[in-house]
Amino acid sequence: MITVTVSIPTYNRSGYLKEAINSVLAQTFTDFKLLITDNCSQDGTRELVEDYITRDSRIIYHRFPSNQGPALNWRYALATPDTELVAFLLDDDLWMTKHLEHAVRAMTEFPDASLYCCKTEAFGDSPDSIGSMYTPLWLANRQTITVYDAGNNFAPLLMGTPMAASSIVFRRRFLDKVNILNDNTFYPGDYFLWAQMALQGSIVYEPVVHARYRWHARNDSVRIRGTRRASAQHRYVLRQLAIMGLKKKVLDLDRLADEAVSWPAVPLSNLIVAFAVLDAPVSLRKMAFQLFWKRRNDMEFPKISRHYQIARQVGAWYLLFADLMDRAVSGWWKPKGIE
Repeated sequence: MITVTVSIPTYNRSGYLKEAINSVLAQTFTDFKLLITDNCSQDGTRELVEDYITRDSRIIYHRFPSNQGPALNWRYALATPDTELVAFLLDDDLWMTKHLEHAVRAMTEFPDASLYCCKTEAFGDSPDSIGSMYTPLWLANRQTITVYDAGNNFAPLLMGTPMAASSIVFRRRFLDKVNILNDNTFYPGDYFLWAQMALQGSIVYEPVVHARYRWHARNDSVRIRGTRRASAQHRYVLRQLAIMGLKKKVLDLDRLADEAVSWPAVPLSNLIVAFAVLDAPVSLRKMAFQLFWKRRNDMEFPKISRHYQIARQVGAWYLLFADLMDRAVSGWWKPKGIE
């Protein structure tokens, strides 16, 4: 019986998709089926996938007759599988050959875990990002496989995207317990989804690179970053997660503040935003500002360009004050297109 479905949602990235498919078919763990959901691509994606199907019966192809938007394509890719485990891979990312082997072993060893993730390496067109390691902030110092109980320490999950999407393997039954991606919004819908799922069980994290995250001009994170709509949705998601995970856990904010003393300045900018949307006491917000600027002056950023540092710093201030203005005008503001 097949235990894993690999899901790849795609749209007009046939060149990258070919590399992604090859990385899946090269896995040492072979008991899987590969579901490719195509959002009506017009670049030869259909012909590419149909050629693969003639050579490998594990591949399943679904093509929408018209473009449905990214959220519905993701929803189909996530919710359609009927296997115990679902492994997610973006169409422009890659896996190392032992990714599924390690993920399945970990999820078998920890049957109560809702999802698995691993360290992720960046590659591609951005010189500042190539070779960078994407590790959840709250697991950065772990050297061995770790089970993280998000239900009892949820606040750190608010510090940016909890984990790289292409590193995630989740237990299908937990998907029914969460609010899957909304029809009208996508970014940062995956962040909302993974954080919700983490609350249902626990996260198994392996500090080994088994996934690679590609930076390029058409990357969704690159295209969307910095837009007003994205920042508004990000604040909304933070609020919803706060309501779910921190409603009766005010002490988590104090613990988060204590842990933040050792953080570098760039992730610390996320702390400023989170404290704003979580209605943290003024004393904690003041501490975050002071600590952020001290770290900014004291630390070097070997992997981050000066322009990117400035953008992040300005972004932290913008998000904070935009949030405060939202509250002053309309209270718990909800961006257009989010239900």
